[in-house]
Amino acid sequence: MALYNYLSIINNYNAIDYMRETMLLSGCLLLLILILYLISTHYIKNNVINEKLIFLPLEKVEIDEKNLKKNLSSNNKSKNNNTRYILIEKKELLNKVPARTRCGAESLVIKNSSQVGLKKLWNMNIQSAENFKGFSETIRQYDNLENNTNTLLKVKNSLNEKKRTLSIKENKKRISDEKFWAYLAGIMDGDGYFQIRTINGKRNLVSIEVKVHNRDLRILTRILDKTHKGRIYNYKSDPYSKWKVSTKEEMKYIVKKLNGLIRLRANYLKECCEIYNLEYKEADYNIKENDSYLSGLVDSDGSIVLNYTGNRIECNLEIKYNEYSEKLNLDNVILNYIPNTIIVKKKVGKGSNIMIKEYKRYSYQTVRGMMWLYEYFMKNRLYSDFKFFRVSKIKKFIENWNLN
Repeated sequence: MALYNYLSIINNYNAIDYMRETMLLSGCLLLLILILYLISTHYIKNNVINEKLIFLPLEKVEIDEKNLKKNLSSNNKSKNNNTRYILIEKKELLNKVPARTRCGAESLVIKNSSQVGLKKLWNMNIQSAENFKGFSETIRQYDNLENNTNTLLKVKNSLNEKKRTLSIKENKKRISDEKFWAYLAGIMDGDGYFQIRTINGKRNLVSIEVKVHNRDLRILTRILDKTHKGRIYNYKSDPYSKWKVSTKEEMKYIVKKLNGLIRLRANYLKECCEIYNLEYKEADYNIKENDSYLSGLVDSDGSIVLNYTGNRIECNLEIKYNEYSEKLNLDNVILNYIPNTIIVKKKVGKGSNIMIKEYKRYSYQTVRGMMWLYEYFMKNRLYSDFKFFRVSKIKKFIENWNLN
């Protein structure tokens, strides 16, 4: 019996000890909850009440100042109204809102004359820490605040990335279009033609044409694919083809695009601008580095020559010498490679109709400059297949030349 009483005392002691441990654990948990509560209220106080900038503009509504005051007074009279309103006196302050505080609310903008913005903040129903249900609701609202902020930041970053991708694509397309129209200007200055006739005492643009040999047909298909204007015609008796635009709307479009780019046929382009009441833009005769204008000229009036005697591949360009070609400067087009420029005289015609005409010749004929010539035509390719084929052999030729 004495042993039984002794053991019962020990059992009572253990029960008291376990209860104390449970109370201590509960106290620690309550202390932890209190610390989290204080941290959350401190964050909300600093980021919501002090900055007064938690909002997300959903729509803009124009209201009168009188109606605004009525809305404010009616909302302030209601007992259960927990909504907070802040007046921003300048509309420009809307752009100064920190990104981390844009978390969801409505935005109302009063008439432009008043320049006042109204921000409706979230209803943050923060309760005492003694009410554990209210406290858990506060923590939940705080978590929702962080989740909404992160979601908005992800959406914003995604939109910025899409805008950046679109801007890159648009920039590439713009550069591609600029290079094409510079190339077409070179083609028009070489093999192009503005057919202008007098009809009923008035000058009219009848057609815009480019004529090439059938072996260079790819030049015309390139023009047709990029412009989507005109048609390609084949000559039955001659091995030639031409791209022709003859409708007024299409011709006006081509003239607008080539305005400011044509150099050797500037007098024809100027007359076309007068026909369509367009302001003529004079082109820059100092051709810039890597300009596609030179590749257009070479595709039309130039030649790529395999010079076996000089053991090199060279590029030659001959154009009629006149007031326009006299101003043409190609020294800066190909990096580190200035062409040799001379004026040559040639006999043209037969029998008694022989005439002597002057031509301006540009020659790229040095072995050291071949690599620079290759680099230029790889960036601004030729669409005359046999010319491009010869240019593509320059790299292999230089490798063999260095080995020897």
